Amino acid sequence: MKSSCLFIIILGLSTLLPSPILMAAEEAFPPTHPGTIEIKTLPAGILLKSTVDGNYFDNGGKLFGPLFRYISSNDIAMTTPVEAVIDDAAMLFWVAPSEVEKVRGSTATVEVLEIPERTVAARGTKGSYSQTNYQETREALEAWLAEQTDWRATGDPYGVYWNGPFTPWFMKTAEVHIPVERVPSEIDLAAHQWKHRVVLLSAPSASDSTYRDQLALFADRKPDMDERDIVVLSQFDSAAFQAVLVGKDGGRKREQAKPMDPDDLFALIDSMPMRRSEMRQSRD
Repeated sequence: MKSSCLFIIILGLSTLLPSPILMAAEEAFPPTHPGTIEIKTLPAGILLKSTVDGNYFDNGGKLFGPLFRYISSNDIAMTTPVEAVIDDAAMLFWVAPSEVEKVRGSTATVEVLEIPERTVAARGTKGSYSQTNYQETREALEAWLAEQTDWRATGDPYGVYWNGPFTPWFMKTAEVHIPVERVPSEIDLAAHQWKHRVVLLSAPSASDSTYRDQLALFADRKPDMDERDIVVLSQFDSAAFQAVLVGKDGGRKREQAKPMDPDDLFALIDSMPMRRSEMRQSRD
């Protein structure tokens, strides 16, 4: 009976404050300080999502209730922050890595999502969790992003709320996030023609594991690569890893979707007429 009363009290408060966070197990990622803007990478994780028709700020209590019942019934500790989709109202709870084993799958009112790593532009703010505060923060972030030449939006803005209903409004902190990606840089292969052999690496991001494996393989063989006039150029504009060898004449000599083995690469280059001529000249 006592637990039922407690739930009713909490749910009642949550209706007034659209971002209820009660007892946080841990932070899912570092917060962005109020008044600052940054690009940051959010970790992959498990999130719990509830949805209703309408606007988030009109439906905080309806969104919170199913999520609270889900974590309570599965003894899942809460994690900050709460994410909020505004127009198509949705609330998302992070599940701490230490609590993932307690997740029991989706229900009629709560969807379990496995979210990959995300890169976002984030602007921090403080004050009440009102629609006005969200809109002002979103507009400031959108204006900043519009001025950036190396980042572009890949998704819609959403709210991020760090504090619960028992935190005074003037102490509350929040963020607005916009998913982003780096704008591909133009690689001028013509500048390398007749000077270098280019290994062009394409990857989703600089943190891509296959991309990093390729760089590690090349790092151990730098003298051999210098001897063959090989330069490595990178671009982050693809859905998957790709490595391309471009000859000094500008032609594509090999393309593959896995890291190039340095010995195989050197053997291929050493078999080319231009490279054979170079080796003969170096012996003379």
